[in-house]
Amino acid sequence: GIGSIFVRMLVNFAFRQSHVDVLHCLCDDFNVRSERMRQKNGFTLVRRDAVQAEVGGPPIGNWRLHYALTKETYFKEI
Repeated sequence: GIGSIFVRMLVNFAFRQSHVDVLHCLCDDFNVRSERMRQKNGFTLVRRDAVQAEVGGPPIGNWRLHYALTKETYFKEI
């Protein structure tokens, strides 16, 4: 919903106004909604890193997911 609209606006601003070449986003594998939002907005998974649990810390996922979107890919999709 509104999160995807906001991300689209930020991506558009980054590529059109700020002349960014590549955007990178990180999320952990337990955050499925964030992962889906990135995919809906054209980001692709480029790397997965194993996550080390901190002793006494909150539960975290098993993987840190690295997503990227290039300016070239963005302009091909719109």
